Amino acid sequence: MNRLQQEHPRFSRAQTRHPRSSAIAPHRGWHHRVLCSGLLGLAALLGGCGSTDFTGEKGLATFTASSCGGLLSDIGGCDLKKGVAVGGVVDVAAKSAKTGLALGLSSDIPAILTVQPSDRGGSSIVGQGTGTAYLSAVDGNAAEIDRLSVKVVEVAQLVYNTASMGFGTFRLQPVGDVDGTFDLNDGVSKFTLLFLQVDAGGQPLLGRSSFTAELSPGLSYQPGRENPQSLQFELAKPAAAGSYFLTVRSKMGPGRFKLQINVK
Repeated sequence: MNRLQQEHPRFSRAQTRHPRSSAIAPHRGWHHRVLCSGLLGLAALLGGCGSTDFTGEKGLATFTASSCGGLLSDIGGCDLKKGVAVGGVVDVAAKSAKTGLALGLSSDIPAILTVQPSDRGGSSIVGQGTGTAYLSAVDGNAAEIDRLSVKVVEVAQLVYNTASMGFGTFRLQPVGDVDGTFDLNDGVSKFTLLFLQVDAGGQPLLGRSSFTAELSPGLSYQPGRENPQSLQFELAKPAAAGSYFLTVRSKMGPGRFKLQINVK
């Protein structure tokens, strides 16, 4: 039994044979978190819900990670210990543990990790290459106050998440270039499909905007959801019956998943 099967018991041996794509069950606490959020459905979970605080190695600064491309808009937080995907973006803020004043950020190895302005305000880190770099909290003179070790990892697989199952029936059936099928339930007009990006050991990686997505003709996003930055695809039921395709690819690394969506 490999590491992925041990940590996710619903991940069968047959599913792990395919090197580029898989299906994975949500964590046991997922349903509890959804109920506690007060949100009634997957499609309603669109705003940023989670952030995670870390104390630096010296205990002098607090780093807060958010908008990390996690499941259901980061409902599980943004644990930087999981690693950042190559090409992935995570918002990070730092402040002094003593005064609470905001601090700047810098990276000691830009070839692995860079700091840039976030498109959401503040700063973000971007995984550039595999390895480990220090993310430093710095004062106005660029002097280091504290630091945090951040690992950047290549995306080995893109994984279908069975939290999407409420909208239809998924089967992991690699045939040709298709990795799995999804039969949309009758009566569904809008649906959400969720994926995870994982490393070679099956561990989820952080980072939004680390992928590209292609929809076949006739398949479209819900209005206002045309540019997903996380692996959460808000789709509208096609007007005509038939088979449609969603193809998701990692911008860097071998991760890829092509899903055939069958509509009656």
